[in-house]
Amino acid sequence: MRTTSHTFRRIFAISAVSGLVFIALVYLLITSVAQSVEQHLATGRAHSYLDILRKTQSFYSSNIVANAKKNGVSIAKDFENKSNSIPFPATFMHGLVRELSLKEKNLDFRFFSPYPFFERDDSGFADKFEERAWNVFNSDSKKLEVSEVVSSGGTTSLRYALPVRMGEQCLGCHNSHPNSPRTDWKVGELRGIQAVTMPLNTTAIWSQGRMGRNTILLIGGLAILFVAFVCGLWLLLTRNSQLNFAKEKIEDLAMRDSLTGQFNRRYFLTSLNDRIKQGDETFAVIVIDLDHFKNINDVHGHNIGDAVLQEVAARLSDISEKFKIIARFGGDEFAILVDHFVSKDEVESLALRVVEELSAPYSTERGKVYTGSSLGITFYSGGATTEIDLLTEADIALLEAKKMGRGRYLVFDEKIRQEIRHGAEMLDQIRDALEFDQFELFYQPKFDIRSGKILGLEALLRWNHPERGFLMPDSIFPFAEDHGLIPKISNFVSNQVVTDLNRWMDKGLPVPPVAINLHRDYICDQESFFGFVEKVSMDRKLAELLVFEITEDCIIGRGNDDIMLAISAIKSAGIELSLDDFGTGYASLTHLKNLPVDEFKIDRSFVRDILDDPEDRAIVQSLIELSNSLDLKLVAEGIETNEQAEMLLEMGCRIGQGFLFSKPVNFENISHMMRSNRDALSSERVLASSQNVSPRESLELSSSEKAGQLAETNADNLVKGSGSMNDELPIIDWQALGSFADHEGVSNSEKTLRCLSHFQAQAPRELLKLAETATHQEPDDIVDAAQTLKALCQEIGARRVEKACDLLEFEARAGQIRELTVQFANLQKCLVEVLDHIKKLKIDLQQQSLSA
Repeated sequence: MRTTSHTFRRIFAISAVSGLVFIALVYLLITSVAQSVEQHLATGRAHSYLDILRKTQSFYSSNIVANAKKNGVSIAKDFENKSNSIPFPATFMHGLVRELSLKEKNLDFRFFSPYPFFERDDSGFADKFEERAWNVFNSDSKKLEVSEVVSSGGTTSLRYALPVRMGEQCLGCHNSHPNSPRTDWKVGELRGIQAVTMPLNTTAIWSQGRMGRNTILLIGGLAILFVAFVCGLWLLLTRNSQLNFAKEKIEDLAMRDSLTGQFNRRYFLTSLNDRIKQGDETFAVIVIDLDHFKNINDVHGHNIGDAVLQEVAARLSDISEKFKIIARFGGDEFAILVDHFVSKDEVESLALRVVEELSAPYSTERGKVYTGSSLGITFYSGGATTEIDLLTEADIALLEAKKMGRGRYLVFDEKIRQEIRHGAEMLDQIRDALEFDQFELFYQPKFDIRSGKILGLEALLRWNHPERGFLMPDSIFPFAEDHGLIPKISNFVSNQVVTDLNRWMDKGLPVPPVAINLHRDYICDQESFFGFVEKVSMDRKLAELLVFEITEDCIIGRGNDDIMLAISAIKSAGIELSLDDFGTGYASLTHLKNLPVDEFKIDRSFVRDILDDPEDRAIVQSLIELSNSLDLKLVAEGIETNEQAEMLLEMGCRIGQGFLFSKPVNFENISHMMRSNRDALSSERVLASSQNVSPRESLELSSSEKAGQLAETNADNLVKGSGSMNDELPIIDWQALGSFADHEGVSNSEKTLRCLSHFQAQAPRELLKLAETATHQEPDDIVDAAQTLKALCQEIGARRVEKACDLLEFEARAGQIRELTVQFANLQKCLVEVLDHIKKLKIDLQQQSLSA
């Protein structure tokens, strides 16, 4: 109690003294404010007076004096004694000022100048103020006023001066008048000063009677209120001190991680935000994630896991004092703010030490346990970066470090930023592609290697990008997979295949089965995939034309139950199943035995080196035998050369797919190929029987729609008006052939045979290229292809084919696209005759060689 009373006495004494000081300060403040206000008002009045005088003098000089001169009125100092005269402007203004001074006795007006026009009392300077004003105005033409407050005889006065400068209307008189002190005046030059002196009426507030007493009472009341406020504030602070302490404790706990005692995510983000606002460019952020920490909790229990986390926090605290803030974000994730480092290498050295320290064993009550760490680092580089942006950058670097194998650190750099930006842009563009129908389907045929007949199609997605042209699926799926867009894209592919199948069937085309590649994400999306399968199952004819291709990674790993359920639905719907890229993953023969697959495809990596690599050749042979044993269809992918096709055919593989036969083509072109697949077979068989050509060469002449259509063209209509052209030209110009054979004619059998064989191998291929070019109807390309084939004809003197190439080239240059059909049929007929003749000629030459 005593202590409380003593405390109150001290507070009251302090408050009383504070109140007196407050009263004095308020008095001084009021007095100072009153003087400032009075001085400001007086300055305004003085300026108004002088400004009026200056404008009056200007008006008098510009108007009255000027008009007087025009009317013959004279200007005189002693105008009072002269008739028909008016005063000089200065004389007029002196009289005006005297009248003002008589009426305004508290004002003292004065004109002064070191250059008086006449002998007046305004010559020279009366005191230092006037001299100072003259010097200021004379040295600074932009200075508009000079003033000062002076005290004399107990009176405080304001002295205020404005400059008077030479005007254009006064210049002539002043430079020519005999009484002028100067004759070299210029416009704007200082010639005098107008000044006024007026008293300031502010007096001590104590002498203001009732007003003064009221003011004292007001100040006293304010002092009492101030004392009361101080006492109340002290009581309030004393009463709430314990509450404030508790609140601070709660706030500190809210910023701390309860398990490790380190700061938490909230405090870390707040600190980052403060550093960014300060513009500090000397800190880095490190995000740490413990590798396989979940195994510790699962195997040893969460109490051991918590002990490891506490030890991790302790090790981080011991590593470096440069760790400004260490925080635990939750789970096994930590973050560090590295402060005031010399270089980025120093931060990376600290990160490497963190990796090493956290990989050391942890001693627990159940023995030693092990874990590692992966780190992502980002450096603050100024700009508009936010704390969330910094953590995002560090998290991205952390994820990349995990992808690289864990137990390491990675620094976020511009390359990663560009990849992220590119990924975001691509993702937006993929969404636009879905919305604006930029995706298209191309189809790559599967051929019977021996006959060239189309046995099936594979639907392949292409992105018709508005700026980059057609893009492969590799440009789509990596971005679509991480954002759940695969089911939407796969839905488009599946529905478009069904649409195309119906269009082909409506046209009466011989539609082969069409394969759709299934992505794992699509199969696991029950709403999209199972909905499509259910829709297809209602049309048995349509289901029989579909083949679903799955890869090995679909049937191995997590989610296998969903895959097996999807496969069961596929087979129930009557859809065939194909296993793609067999042999490249982890699928085994058990999968082929247990899965209800109807077909599997040999990966292109085995076909590519089948000619040179015995191991690849042995693998392919084993797979062919396996397909025969299991009664499964087998497709060889990636066939690019005639030799590969021949070897696969010899090994027993009948179905092939690859660029040798056809690249993926759009709907229109595959429709042409399907139509010619039926019509060209008869032409192909005739050509194959008339020459010693390989299966590939036979196929090349049969896979073009033009070749099939034109073979049925009436010979009488081949060339308008020149149906006898072929009879007029020899099948082979022996002179040209002999020249090519080193001027030895047919006697040099070896060279002649080589020449004929070269033409026999190349001409059918060039015919196919020409047919494909004509299909697209590009005149320049048709001309180039015809000239290439014509060059081959010139080597052996195949004049008929050469002439047919000339006609085809002529029609292409003339833009007669409709006539190309006729000319192409003529070209094909001539080439068949030449190849048949070469076949017989080669037999004769071989017999001659044997006889010799």
